[in-house]
Amino acid sequence: MTTYTEKLEKLKIANPTLRDCFDPSSSEFSDTTMEEKIKTLQKVIANGFLLEQLTNDYCRFYEKLNKSYVAKDLHQGLKALINHLLEKHTSFKLRFIDNYSNEELVLVLKMLLDDTNLYPLEVKSIFYRHLVDKRKKYEYKDSEIVNPSELNIPNDEHLNAWAYWHGNLNAEILLIGQDFGGYDYYLNNNGKDDPKNPTNLNLSSLFRELGIELGTSDKPNLDTKLYFTNAVLGAKKGGMAAPIKKAWYADTAKKFIKPIIQLIEPKIIIAMGSKAYEVVAKIYSLDSTPMKILVETNPILLSDNKKLFVVYHCSSLGIANRKFSKQLEDWQKIKPFIN
Repeated sequence: MTTYTEKLEKLKIANPTLRDCFDPSSSEFSDTTMEEKIKTLQKVIANGFLLEQLTNDYCRFYEKLNKSYVAKDLHQGLKALINHLLEKHTSFKLRFIDNYSNEELVLVLKMLLDDTNLYPLEVKSIFYRHLVDKRKKYEYKDSEIVNPSELNIPNDEHLNAWAYWHGNLNAEILLIGQDFGGYDYYLNNNGKDDPKNPTNLNLSSLFRELGIELGTSDKPNLDTKLYFTNAVLGAKKGGMAAPIKKAWYADTAKKFIKPIIQLIEPKIIIAMGSKAYEVVAKIYSLDSTPMKILVETNPILLSDNKKLFVVYHCSSLGIANRKFSKQLEDWQKIKPFIN
């Protein structure tokens, strides 16, 4: 039987074992540029090789040479290739410690190699599922808040339950609120929003100022390019009006909110309330500033050229701090920046 290395030699591949493509720990890896590695892999795939089979054969080849460590290095090699292909599309990066399976990485690499000018939604979805799984395993160091994964609710497949209303991974606007609600609210609604929630009704009116119809949480308008999340990703105890602790979002801001911003790459971020602003401030190293001043200085140009709009929360407490008529005026200032 013709071996895969012999097949590759017929294609005049300089390194038939492809170690210069897959193994960052090898001396061969530095012999070619990332672009050359990508062209090599595209040539191999164009000539009938399946990337999945190629990587499997690659691992078996080195295992027979008692070099099983080479197969382990493949994991990081795949990440390096993927990160290079992602550079033109997003600031999102796979990290050394991220525990994607080789099968997931091969699938992502194949989709990115098919057309390097595209960033498929399927790729984002794989990264998103990984981020959600990581959130599910997160442990709060406070008995007054729990991870929704501990509630055994049927709907817990988003970073935050609010994304069940709007969770478009190609969103142009990313909205950050305060928290989804209390422990009982999660349980009573099975991890989704009550369509009659007063805050969400107010939010629909505010988005209408932008010419955007949200629909309701049980019947969302899926034509919109929106993603909703909250500063607090856990379920607090003590009811909907229970106070928020900074510790509940200070750590998760960079662990989860920063990656979702990088993954989605929205043009506009709307921070609704002081807690939401604090999350964005932590991610982008912004100064602590009173809400009134922030609202008056909208928009804030962030370091990655995204536009940040800080607005008051539209809950009853938020409206007590700033009348709803004023909030409507605040949101009208966002409209000129929407394409």
